[in-house]
Amino acid sequence: MSAITTTAYVHTTSPTPHFVKSTVELPPLGPNDALIEVLACSICHTDMYSFGIEGIVPGHEVVGRVLDLGPQAKVDSEQTTEADGVVGITVKIGDVVGFGYLRSACLKCELCLKGSEIFCPKRKIFPEGKLFGFAEKTVWDARFLYPVPQGLEPKYAAPLLCAGATMFNCLFENNVSPTARVGVIGIGGLGHLGLQFARAWGCHVVAFSSRDNKKDEALKMGAHEFCTPQTTGSLGKLDFIINTVSASLDYDYYFSLLKPTGIFCTVGAQDDKKELEIRDHTVFILRNIRFMGSLVASRGAMCKMLQFANRHGIKPVIEEDEMSAQALDTSFDRLTKGLVRYRTVLVNKKAAEGAVTAQL
Repeated sequence: MSAITTTAYVHTTSPTPHFVKSTVELPPLGPNDALIEVLACSICHTDMYSFGIEGIVPGHEVVGRVLDLGPQAKVDSEQTTEADGVVGITVKIGDVVGFGYLRSACLKCELCLKGSEIFCPKRKIFPEGKLFGFAEKTVWDARFLYPVPQGLEPKYAAPLLCAGATMFNCLFENNVSPTARVGVIGIGGLGHLGLQFARAWGCHVVAFSSRDNKKDEALKMGAHEFCTPQTTGSLGKLDFIINTVSASLDYDYYFSLLKPTGIFCTVGAQDDKKELEIRDHTVFILRNIRFMGSLVASRGAMCKMLQFANRHGIKPVIEEDEMSAQALDTSFDRLTKGLVRYRTVLVNKKAAEGAVTAQL
């Protein structure tokens, strides 16, 4: 069988960082692999962490259509149905699927067996492996593909595969009550989805931003209240706070906003690499405050997230463009400057239009 090639957008640092349109050879399908036609891929800040890898094709918020399956994946697709309770584990040729950050795991260790594949010691996550979503086709482990519900367009589904999954997982894994008061720090690519998920969850939602000009948008996206550092004096105590920003924070201040047993969950990594400054450590003892992080969802939660988002009409606010090297360069420049509102999605237009028609 002759090798399959595809158009892909390769990041190079020579002579300066930029994307180049290239023809690359796809790896042969392994037993559990799927050949995917990429419909849409959105841009995430995490993509830039891969730019030091010469020749990488980034993009880890991907929606595509299954074109072919490896022999074991094909057998699985014929033997497993939704009635078996494994939605999202098995896919069929023609399915529209999402994928991206978690590439593979052993599926045999203690963590995998309890549904925490994202922490498997043998996991492969972005950017391990050079070929991801900024391409016309790619190859992916079919066991790490997640069916996109009918009615959810690929361009709106793509940002859910990392940003949406991250915000959903904070609520899902921590068993946040629908009666909880939830704060979201930062109204950007992550935070604007966090507001929508928390509102649909049933929570009272408080948006925190350093910019007054985001108030109207935050309220439209699901916030009941909007606060800047200067306007939180009358704010009631919170059960759960999600931090989405990469800037340094006054953690003691935010801990003071939590109820006893409250949780501060961070998904934003500080860019400045400074030590976290927490002046009053007694809050962890006297008020049982918890400080934790969270990572992108594992397979089961990914499937639930997509179904939940579709059921509740959760959609990212996007800037759409056709996938090209120039669009990638421009989009990452805008992201670096903080100009994107709120997620850039690049589409392979002919393929994406066909997928939308097929879903209707």
